[in-house]
Parts: sequence; C-alpha cells; structure tokens
Amino acid sequence: MMAIAAPSPRLLLAALIAAATILALPSLADADEGRYRVGVNAARLRAGPGTGFDTIGWLRQGDLLTVRRRGEGWWLVEQQRSGRLGWVAARLLRPAAPGPGPVAPPPPTATGTAADTSIDTSIEGGTQPANAQRRRERALADTLDPVEFEVLWLHMKERDARVLFRKDPNDTSSFPVTVEEDGRTLRGRISVMGSFTRRFPKKSLLIRLPADQAWQGQTRIALDAMATDPSLMREWLAWRLVHDLGHPAPRVRYLRLYINGRFVGTFLHTEWLDPAVFERYGLGADGQFFHPRDQYFCGDLADPDPARLRHCWYKLSPRDRDYSPLAELARGILETPVDEFHRFVEANFDVDALLDWILLNVLTGNGDTYNKNYFLYRSTVSGKWTVVPWDYDLSFGRNWDPFLPFPGSILNDNFQYFYPPELGAPSPLKEKTLRNRYLNTRFLERLRLALGLQAGDGPLAGWFEPTRMGARVRRLHDALAEDVRHDRYLGLSAARYRQETEAIRDYAR
Repeated sequence: MMAIAAPSPRLLLAALIAAATILALPSLADADEGRYRVGVNAARLRAGPGTGFDTIGWLRQGDLLTVRRRGEGWWLVEQQRSGRLGWVAARLLRPAAPGPGPVAPPPPTATGTAADTSIDTSIEGGTQPANAQRRRERALADTLDPVEFEVLWLHMKERDARVLFRKDPNDTSSFPVTVEEDGRTLRGRISVMGSFTRRFPKKSLLIRLPADQAWQGQTRIALDAMATDPSLMREWLAWRLVHDLGHPAPRVRYLRLYINGRFVGTFLHTEWLDPAVFERYGLGADGQFFHPRDQYFCGDLADPDPARLRHCWYKLSPRDRDYSPLAELARGILETPVDEFHRFVEANFDVDALLDWILLNVLTGNGDTYNKNYFLYRSTVSGKWTVVPWDYDLSFGRNWDPFLPFPGSILNDNFQYFYPPELGAPSPLKEKTLRNRYLNTRFLERLRLALGLQAGDGPLAGWFEPTRMGARVRRLHDALAEDVRHDRYLGLSAARYRQETEAIRDYAR
C-alpha cells in the first residue's frame, strides 16, 4: 500500500504563491443576511465540512458568498459568481459590506457548463460525495480529446527477441529488426536505450533505420518503456502541458508494440529531438543545440570554462567542437546581478519557455532536471535560447528513497507531495530567475493561472485545477487499463493500476 502523504501540493503551492495571512476579520456574528467575502488570498472550496474532503474549487480574495448552512468551524456557502456550492472554513470569511459590491470576473472552469457548479446534496449530512466527484470528472473526461495510440509491428529472430529484454545493463549491442509500415518492410537495428532503466524488465528501445528507409519521416524510433512509472501517465501529462503551452517539443504518442505478432506492451513514442523539430516551430534547423551528459550531473551552467562544458555537455548540432556559445551564455548568467537578470533573460532567452520550464518542474514536483535532462537550442532566427524539458517519469509525487538498494530506491512507494520552486538541483539560471523581482512576479502569475487561482485565457488557464486533472487521469486510465492488463512485463493487477493512477489524482488535489 502506497503512503499518500499530506499536505496537498496545491495547498503548499498556494502558500508559496502568496502568503495566505488571514486578514483582521470582524465578528462573524455581525453578518449582513448571510453574505460574506473571502478574507484571504486563496481558499479551498471543499465537498464536505473538513480538510479530509475533496477540493472541488478555489475561492479568491473578495469573492462574494452566501452562507446556506453554518456548521462547527465549516460553513456551506454558494459562490455568487458561479453558483457553485461547497464548504469553506468559517475563519477565512469576513462579513460583506451592504449591497452587492463588485464581483470579480469568473475564473476558467473545467467545462463552462452548469453541471460543474453543482455538488451532491449529501454534503449537508457531512458525507464525502466521492461518487459525485467521479461523475463530474467522467463528464469532463468525455469532452477531452481521445488518447491516441500508434501500432508498431516488428519482426526479429525468435532468440534475439527473447534476449532483447534480458540483456545485461551494460550490453549496448544491437539486433537486426524489420519494421512493417503500409506494406513496406524497413530493415534496421534495435537496441536497449536509457541509463539506470536498463536494469528493469521492461526495456526502453531504440530502432535505427538507414537514411533512405524512414518511418514516419524519421530514421530513429525511440520507445520509452516508462518502467519507473507504473501509471504510464507521468511523461504523457508533462508533454501534454508543454504542447498546450506551444513551446518547441517533440511529438509524443502512446504506441502498442508487437514483436513477431505478439503484444509486448505499451510504450511512449517520443519523436527524435533534432533540429528538424525546431525548424517546424520557425526557429531554423541550423541553431546551436546542446544536451547535458546524463552521467555527470554538471549541466548547470555554473562554470563557463570550455573544458568543463565539453565534459558536461554534448553538442548535438552543428557537429563541431565549438562550445563558445554555451560558454558565453554561462558567463552571462554568472556575471549578471540578480536585479538586472530580467534584462539578461529577455535579451538571451525565450522568456516564456524558460519560465514554463521552471513552472513545469514545480507543478510536477520534478527537480531532477536543472543539471541534466533538458536541452538548450539557440535559434539563428531569433538569436535566443530555448529550453526544452525532458524526463518526467519520476514526477507527480513519484519519488526515490536513497536508503533502499538500487533499483528499489527508484521503484518504491515513497511518494513526495511537497516541492517548492527553489528545491531541486542547484542552478544559477533557476536561482537568479526566481530571485529577480520582475521574473519572479511573472512566474507567480503563470503559476496562479495554471492552478486556476487567477482568471485568464489561453491553454495554461486552469490546467492544473483538480477536477480538470482528475478528468485527464480518468481518461488516461480508461484508455490504458486494458493495455496494462496484457503488458508482458508490468505485471499489474487492475486494483494496483487503479491505485497508481489514484496517486496522481491525489497529487493534483
């Protein structure tokens, strides 16, 4: 049984966004006909009278409420701007001034329909309406885009197919493989990819094809086994957020793999990240493209010395030994004072891509990315650097325990539901960005928007709101459950798989 930790990350993030200090509240006994306003920066609207009940929405400071029932410390209220009913801690409210007063514009909602504003009447009896919450999530899930799957048919020698998933972690050899696509037969080589994930029964795979035999336009087929994530959702959710933000990113889809006609399992097919991806986003295909070396944990841009940069970073494009662009960037990061850092960032980075990289790490609880597991690309079109995130299997609460022997240190149920922005691997780029007053304000605005604590437009608005996240997880569960049951290497029961996906829903509440 996994340990679901408290407190919720959304509550802690709200505390980080703004100090939720309770204002000096007048006596609740002086209420004007049951009308109150929220007296703190943000408050949870819950499905029942207590912290053990689901969060069904958020209230902003100044929101006008009508009290429908008073309980001991918790009141059933109706949010005037939306009509939504729920319970809120009475100590967070203050009497409203006479008259209706100004009403803030409504925040983004999950579907924008009246169905979202209703809750099961059983809350008045103090019973958590879990079924009502599930109905809301399922109704919203039905409005989401379908989860797309590709199918890949491979043929190998039977012995090679058996050995492929039994290889020693240090074995980098490859086997001949044929790929079927629309009546064509493509011939290439298949090998295991990854670092520590090579030790797991379900291997991530890389297929290399000749230049004249591309599959879906690419000669590299990268299949992520998601071996450290039994839910098979974390990477997909992270990439979906990146795509919704419109930043340069590879195409990502689920893929059902068959070898010699037998189903192996579901993988995540991630488009091979090369300059062609940046060309698609209008950044040009001839930029400077770098990636930290995973094994050294030193891709933090903390030292502009070219020798250290060559040790810590791969240069993927152009294929030369010129690390001067990266050295110039690292030197500027180190030498620019914090109070001037916003000017340096605006001159050298796609600012939104940089802030959203940090935002993504905060929302998903992933700090294993500031000294490795990301890409940097300097466009010849804009002259600026773009950050591309990478590797989100250990995220959304999935954590590791260094006191267990490897690989148990990764595959344990030590879930962590607290991750403030400043934690994670040290990085002068991250730290100066968060310490700079202008960049920090901009970052917090985007964080509020993603959590649904601030009204706004665009794909980021309300992306991490609990009901919307619950609907995404439900949609993914329904799409993946049958695949998981037949996966040759996962070995998860239906009950265990539900438990794994529930952990992500709990993380987002």
